[in-house]
Amino acid sequence: MANVKPRVPYRQQQAEETRRRIIAAARRLFAQRGYTSTSIEAVADVVGVAVRTVYAAFGNKIAILGAICDEWLRDANVITLVSAAVDAHEPNQVLALLAQAARQQWESGGDILDMTEAAAAVDSEIATLLRGWAGEREMGMGAAVKRISRHLKPGLGLRRANAVVRALTAPGVYLSLVSDSGWTPQQYQDWLSASLAGQLLAS
Repeated sequence: MANVKPRVPYRQQQAEETRRRIIAAARRLFAQRGYTSTSIEAVADVVGVAVRTVYAAFGNKIAILGAICDEWLRDANVITLVSAAVDAHEPNQVLALLAQAARQQWESGGDILDMTEAAAAVDSEIATLLRGWAGEREMGMGAAVKRISRHLKPGLGLRRANAVVRALTAPGVYLSLVSDSGWTPQQYQDWLSASLAGQLLAS
């Protein structure tokens, strides 16, 4: 007999749908008005729920911001791509996957970059969260670089290789090339993949 997935109770479905609507509304408001200028009450009003419903779902505004970022990374498929890079065997494939992860992350999260950076400038707790998220990103990319350590250019250690990856995959590079210079996201991805290979891999 085939396995049958248990049905999710209707109330749970409602709660999950309300949570998604809160995240979507908060993302729009944070982008339009700024994180610090947007109240829980404003989010609740846009969603059409009671303020206590928002607090029950998230607890506070920082938790909503965290949920926005989690959903962003999930929808951009970043974690899956970096994991695939760590598991890949061919050096160019490892770097191509890192380039794709960077492209999809920055392509889909320009509004989130703006809101989090602005919020971090005035909220030390958010600044700490951003440093933590950046550290997790660097850890994942570092694991991928370690995977190809024996293919690196002579004299290029892991520390310097990780610095190169961190610099080339930084959001500012994407924004400069795509937003300011008119490149397509695919052109950025192709350039990044080739640049990583050229900077890191032995001939």
